[in-house]
Amino acid sequence: MCRDSTATPSSAPSCKTLRRFCDEARDLFEQVLARRNRHGLLSEHVDPQTGEPWGNFVQTYSMVGIIRSAMRLSLPWDQAF
Repeated sequence: MCRDSTATPSSAPSCKTLRRFCDEARDLFEQVLARRNRHGLLSEHVDPQTGEPWGNFVQTYSMVGIIRSAMRLSLPWDQAF
């Protein structure tokens, strides 16, 4: 990733920085997935203290977000296998 950067060296993020952001994104993604109910659905709101789901189970936007996040966090096919 760093080899292809077109930014100047003074402004280009280091590979270590990019890796940290990717690790944080994966951790956050796993936290979101952990908030699903036994049917795999996410509620509109979650109690930040208890994790209890609140509100309706509107799925379109939450599923689109999960799918897009999973795609961005996944390895490319040529690196996955």
